Amino acid sequence: MIEINDPLGLEEPRRPIPGWVLAMTAGMAAMALLLTLFSVRTGIGRVSPEHPEDAPLAVLSISFFERRPTGRVDLVAEPGGAIIASLDAGEGGFMRGILRPLRRERIRYGRPLDAPHRPVRHRSGALTPPTPPPTWS
Repeated sequence: MIEINDPLGLEEPRRPIPGWVLAMTAGMAAMALLLTLFSVRTGIGRVSPEHPEDAPLAVLSISFFERRPTGRVDLVAEPGGAIIASLDAGEGGFMRGILRPLRRERIRYGRPLDAPHRPVRHRSGALTPPTPPPTWS
Protein backbone atom coordinates (compact mmCIF):
# COMPACT_ATOMS: atom_id res chain seq x y z
CA MET A 1 0.00 0.00 0.00
CA ILE A 2 1.30 3.42 -0.98
CA GLU A 3 0.90 6.29 1.46
CA ILE A 4 0.70 9.78 0.04
CA ASN A 5 2.04 12.46 2.34
CA ASP A 6 1.55 16.18 1.94
CA PRO A 7 5.08 17.55 2.43
CA LEU A 8 4.05 21.16 1.67
CA GLY A 9 1.09 21.18 4.04
CA LEU A 10 -1.40 22.09 1.35
CA GLU A 11 -4.17 19.85 2.62
CA GLU A 12 -7.02 21.59 4.40
CA PRO A 13 -7.29 20.60 8.04
CA ARG A 14 -10.54 18.88 8.90
CA ARG A 15 -11.63 21.54 11.37
CA PRO A 16 -9.65 24.79 11.27
CA ILE A 17 -11.57 26.19 14.27
CA PRO A 18 -12.40 23.86 17.17
CA GLY A 19 -16.08 23.37 17.88
CA TRP A 20 -15.85 24.65 21.47
CA VAL A 21 -14.46 27.96 20.20
CA LEU A 22 -17.42 28.36 17.84
CA ALA A 23 -19.86 27.44 20.62
CA MET A 24 -18.32 29.97 23.04
CA THR A 25 -18.41 32.70 20.38
CA ALA A 26 -22.06 32.00 19.61
CA GLY A 27 -22.84 31.99 23.35
CA MET A 28 -21.18 35.37 23.88
CA ALA A 29 -23.03 36.87 20.90
CA ALA A 30 -26.34 35.52 22.23
CA MET A 31 -25.59 36.89 25.72
CA ALA A 32 -24.78 40.33 24.29
CA LEU A 33 -28.04 40.31 22.34
CA LEU A 34 -30.06 39.25 25.40
CA LEU A 35 -28.46 41.89 27.63
CA THR A 36 -29.09 44.56 25.02
CA LEU A 37 -32.73 43.58 24.69
CA PHE A 38 -33.10 43.54 28.49
CA SER A 39 -31.58 47.02 28.75
CA VAL A 40 -33.83 48.41 26.02
CA ARG A 41 -36.99 46.94 27.57
CA THR A 42 -36.30 47.82 31.21
CA GLY A 43 -34.09 50.90 30.96
CA ILE A 44 -31.61 49.33 33.40
CA GLY A 45 -28.03 50.07 32.41
CA ARG A 46 -28.88 52.92 30.06
CA VAL A 47 -27.52 56.41 30.63
CA SER A 48 -29.24 59.25 28.87
CA PRO A 49 -28.37 62.96 29.19
CA GLU A 50 -32.11 63.72 29.00
CA HIS A 51 -32.76 61.59 32.08
CA PRO A 52 -33.76 63.86 35.03
CA GLU A 53 -31.31 62.21 37.43
CA ASP A 54 -28.49 63.01 35.03
CA ALA A 55 -29.43 66.56 34.13
CA PRO A 56 -26.66 68.90 32.99
CA LEU A 57 -25.13 70.91 35.81
CA ALA A 58 -22.84 73.25 33.94
CA VAL A 59 -21.22 73.96 30.61
CA LEU A 60 -17.48 74.28 31.06
CA SER A 61 -15.30 76.42 28.84
CA ILE A 62 -11.73 75.16 28.58
CA SER A 63 -8.89 76.14 26.26
CA PHE A 64 -5.64 74.29 25.68
CA PHE A 65 -2.50 76.30 24.96
CA GLU A 66 0.64 74.52 23.87
CA ARG A 67 4.00 76.19 24.20
CA ARG A 68 6.00 74.76 21.32
CA PRO A 69 9.63 75.25 22.49
CA THR A 70 9.07 73.71 25.94
CA GLY A 71 6.30 71.27 24.97
CA ARG A 72 4.19 72.40 27.92
CA VAL A 73 0.37 72.38 27.66
CA ASP A 74 -1.76 74.67 29.84
CA LEU A 75 -5.46 74.00 30.47
CA VAL A 76 -7.14 77.35 30.93
CA ALA A 77 -10.65 78.11 32.22
CA GLU A 78 -12.07 80.57 29.73
CA PRO A 79 -13.86 83.28 31.68
CA GLY A 80 -10.96 84.72 33.62
CA GLY A 81 -8.06 82.76 32.13
CA ALA A 82 -7.21 80.82 35.30
CA ILE A 83 -4.80 77.93 34.65
CA ILE A 84 -6.49 74.68 35.73
CA ALA A 85 -3.49 72.44 35.09
CA SER A 86 -0.10 72.50 33.39
CA LEU A 87 1.43 69.48 31.71
CA ASP A 88 5.16 69.54 31.05
CA ALA A 89 6.73 67.70 28.15
CA GLY A 90 6.43 63.96 28.70
CA GLU A 91 3.47 64.27 31.09
CA GLY A 92 -0.23 63.79 30.48
CA GLY A 93 -0.05 61.24 27.71
CA PHE A 94 -3.80 60.62 27.90
CA MET A 95 -4.64 64.34 27.75
CA ARG A 96 -2.26 64.90 24.85
CA GLY A 97 -3.80 61.90 23.10
CA ILE A 98 -7.26 63.48 23.49
CA LEU A 99 -6.11 66.85 22.17
CA ARG A 100 -4.87 65.46 18.86
CA PRO A 101 -8.26 64.31 17.52
CA LEU A 102 -9.97 67.45 18.85
CA ARG A 103 -7.48 69.59 16.95
CA ARG A 104 -7.75 67.41 13.83
CA GLU A 105 -11.57 67.71 13.79
CA ARG A 106 -11.37 71.50 14.10
CA ILE A 107 -8.97 71.65 11.18
CA ARG A 108 -11.19 69.27 9.20
CA TYR A 109 -14.28 71.45 9.67
CA GLY A 110 -12.44 74.76 9.31
CA ARG A 111 -13.09 75.90 12.88
CA PRO A 112 -10.75 78.19 14.83
CA LEU A 113 -8.10 76.28 16.76
CA ASP A 114 -8.03 78.74 19.65
CA ALA A 115 -11.79 78.59 20.36
CA PRO A 116 -12.58 77.05 23.78
CA HIS A 117 -13.93 73.53 24.15
CA ARG A 118 -17.29 73.41 25.93
CA PRO A 119 -18.00 70.03 27.56
CA VAL A 120 -21.22 69.62 29.57
CA ARG A 121 -20.92 68.29 33.14
CA HIS A 122 -23.80 66.07 34.34
CA ARG A 123 -24.93 65.12 37.84
CA SER A 124 -23.45 61.66 37.38
CA GLY A 125 -20.02 63.20 36.78
CA ALA A 126 -20.02 62.45 33.06
CA LEU A 127 -18.65 64.97 30.59
CA THR A 128 -20.28 65.09 27.16
CA PRO A 129 -20.04 67.43 24.18
CA PRO A 130 -22.82 69.99 23.82
CA THR A 131 -25.80 68.57 21.96
CA PRO A 132 -26.15 69.67 19.21
CA PRO A 133 -22.75 71.29 18.77
CA PRO A 134 -23.40 75.02 18.59
CA THR A 135 -21.07 75.99 15.73
CA TRP A 136 -20.42 72.72 13.96
CA SER A 137 -22.49 71.57 11.04
